[in-house]
Amino acid sequence: MLESYDEKTIESVDGITIAYRVNNIAGSKQFELFHPPSSMNRTSLEALEILYNGAGKSSINFDPRGTGKSDKPDSYHSYDKELYVEDVKAIIKAEGIEQFSFVAYDAGFMTAVEYAVANEGVTHIHGLTPPYAFKESTKFPLIAEFMDNSLVRILGESFGRGMGQIQTLFSKKLSLYPEFNEYVNKSDFSLFLAMMNVPLDEQRAHILSGRNMFRWNIVDALQKNTTPLSLVYGSNDIAVVPEVGDCINELSVGPVRIAVLEGGSHSFPVTKPRETFNQKLDPSLY
Repeated sequence: MLESYDEKTIESVDGITIAYRVNNIAGSKQFELFHPPSSMNRTSLEALEILYNGAGKSSINFDPRGTGKSDKPDSYHSYDKELYVEDVKAIIKAEGIEQFSFVAYDAGFMTAVEYAVANEGVTHIHGLTPPYAFKESTKFPLIAEFMDNSLVRILGESFGRGMGQIQTLFSKKLSLYPEFNEYVNKSDFSLFLAMMNVPLDEQRAHILSGRNMFRWNIVDALQKNTTPLSLVYGSNDIAVVPEVGDCINELSVGPVRIAVLEGGSHSFPVTKPRETFNQKLDPSLY
């Protein structure tokens, strides 16, 4: 039973305001922190979060810097990995939470591992399409190299925004704050259009955060990590291929369990929340 639903903000270490929400479940002492990817607001994991709430777990979900109701800084280094870790740290400190687990999508997994290595209180990390270094995680590394170019990313974002505005014109909806929870069982392409159809300041933030994250690497952190990891990949994902899980298993000190969602693409945590939730791994791991 949902006891309370609180919308909040917190100022991070560099002065950036982060918007987040707390769902308190009556009688629950266990918190799940949902960490969306860098280019999607918290509604991307909301449908999945509701399933966790239904199972009796309280939750925190937030808009990563550069998305949704959080600030959208225009500096490349405002999207350094260390600052995403500080954002999580600020939220956990503000809420006075001593122990919690992560449900982390895409780059959110990298933040989760870095946080767990440097801070106490993380009981486990549930990674959804989790990479350890983007250029080493994709099926097409040469395309990743090509995409790691400001002009290419700007053109891609502009195309997506144009297509998204056409979609908005026909649906008569504005997308100042895309509701990604509306894309359950929808196509990957429609979700892509929604991601692109955002205000210009968020478009710019996507470009800056995307370029920064192409250089993220958590190999060192994994080699120090003792927090149990449960990883779920999509069998049809070409952005982060399932074989990446084997690499993470070899690198991590702590126990790792891996599941593959048959037919899942990179967007399955958004478009297939029930199937994602059903990929529960052996609870004795924790």
